[in-house]
Amino acid sequence: AAGAPSHRPIEQLQHRYYSVAGTLTKHRLALAEKMRPAPSAGGGPAGAPPPPAASDRPVSSLATGSSTSAFVLATEERLRRRLEMEWRRTPA
Repeated sequence: AAGAPSHRPIEQLQHRYYSVAGTLTKHRLALAEKMRPAPSAGGGPAGAPPPPAASDRPVSSLATGSSTSAFVLATEERLRRRLEMEWRRTPA
């Protein structure tokens, strides 16, 4: 139902966010690549391959500004389980 609270774990919500953000970023990079002027002849060293298109480069960090590592759902879920186990064994 619309407006109903989600019962998904935070890791799944983060994974969805980063997946959507990655798709949007790659699309924006592809659009920017189309808008970029073509390189002039003789601009680079003779026989050098052109640089890779921006849309072909890996995107590892999206819109966080705090990390250069990619979000890995399985790792985050494993860390959550480990933290919960530690929390439960701590005496009250």
